[in-house]
Amino acid sequence: MEEEKMVEEERILMRSNSWIDRLVVCKDCKHVAMDQQRHNQHLQEARHINTLRNMAYRFPLKRSFWLSIWFTCIERVERENPWALAFHETEENFYLENLS
Repeated sequence: MEEEKMVEEERILMRSNSWIDRLVVCKDCKHVAMDQQRHNQHLQEARHINTLRNMAYRFPLKRSFWLSIWFTCIERVERENPWALAFHETEENFYLENLS
């Protein structure tokens, strides 16, 4: 009886933490994605690409290394979708007005 109860408790614990196993953490910017598909989307976002540029200024000794990776990522993303990193001017103005 006790063994069955322990097995049942273990199964419940395993189920409750199963979503943690699916998490994917970006090595560059530490973004946590819920699954691999979302992680792949994140790699195409400006947030990730700009983090690579910021790494160049954070670590000046490896600046050329990080800038080359950053530029390669920009070229790859824009080759797949030329508008992927574009933003709308009205959105920029909206954010600038809200900062004041």
